[in-house]
Amino acid sequence: IRPAKEDLQHIWYAIRGKTPNGWHPDPIINASFAGRVGLEERWARLQRPFARAPRSSREEHVTALTTALVPLGLELSEAVSSGFGFDWRGPFLDPRLTEFCLAMPGDQKLHHGLNRMVVRRGLVGILPEKIRLRKDKGDASGNLLVGFQRDRARLEQTALHEDEYLGDYLNIDELRSAYQRFADNPNGGDGSTLLKATVLASWLKNIQLT
Repeated sequence: IRPAKEDLQHIWYAIRGKTPNGWHPDPIINASFAGRVGLEERWARLQRPFARAPRSSREEHVTALTTALVPLGLELSEAVSSGFGFDWRGPFLDPRLTEFCLAMPGDQKLHHGLNRMVVRRGLVGILPEKIRLRKDKGDASGNLLVGFQRDRARLEQTALHEDEYLGDYLNIDELRSAYQRFADNPNGGDGSTLLKATVLASWLKNIQLT
């Protein structure tokens, strides 16, 4: 049964355009660049801690805290905040709080499909029940769309005229296709791709100037 199952998994990955480690190359990335930096191998190393299903909520929590994703999130938050003159802090990563959360029983974290259960229980009578027990998050896409429309000229500049800076890293044809889709439908997901390309172009310009 196991070999047959693995064969089916490989067939499924092939149909989906993925490899067994979950790698699915984004067409916006220049394939030569991905090969030079070993992007697939880097992705595989990043995913390695998650290859086996955790045996407990505590093990899952430890894995999440000790992978590269947390430092990446902290570095990004710090860089963005400092760029706007804010002094960023991460109170939820205080070692005392982290140890306390790791010591909690699983049902204090997840209960009847609700996560962060200990926080939800502590907010009884403080937050309206509709908010305290909600399962979704706020939708920030409206703010992004306003920003995309405001900076549309800059996004167009990136997609159509930044080959000199982006050609070694991004697939320019795919970038221009993304811009065309964005121009036809700003509510699609291409605005985020163009934003990332614009940030990359700005950074590359700055490091060349300095």
